[in-house]
Amino acid sequence: MLREVGCRELPLAAMQPGDVLLCNPAVRQVHLAVRTELGVVEACARLRRVVERPGLDGALWRSVWRLPEGGE
Repeated sequence: MLREVGCRELPLAAMQPGDVLLCNPAVRQVHLAVRTELGVVEACARLRRVVERPGLDGALWRSVWRLPEGGE
């Protein structure tokens, strides 16, 4: 789905603020977050709201996706 909207997959080492991060916290479950200067912005089911967490939250990020520059 991310490819279909024009995102391209990058190596984890290339991660930078603004990138979309993907992990699979459980079988058949996908979790997305957006990398920030301080950590990640993500929806937190436990808190029932969107939060910014410092660091990378300990999640096992599987892939990094970047939107095309300039809205291409």
